[in-house]
Amino acid sequence: MIIRTMCEACKLQINLKPEDIKLVHGDRATYKFVCSSCKEPNNKPTDDKIIDLLLTSGVDWEEEVITLHPETPNPDASPLTIDDLIELHKELEEM
Repeated sequence: MIIRTMCEACKLQINLKPEDIKLVHGDRATYKFVCSSCKEPNNKPTDDKIIDLLLTSGVDWEEEVITLHPETPNPDASPLTIDDLIELHKELEEM
């Protein structure tokens, strides 16, 4: 099966195979592919209709793992101060 989409970088219509596309489920669903013409990566938002079409075409889901904190802290980052915490608290109260 061939899936036709447009590259956001070069604006060309391209033909992809299901294995060329990754359907990603994170905060919101997107599909990812690399343009066969310009080789630029694409990450396009999608909706339920497109998800159904991609899944029935043989595209696989890929879970997106979101890291809330880095494994190792940035050695160049300054330490958090009490003033930082107070400022954060004020900003959270305003939300």
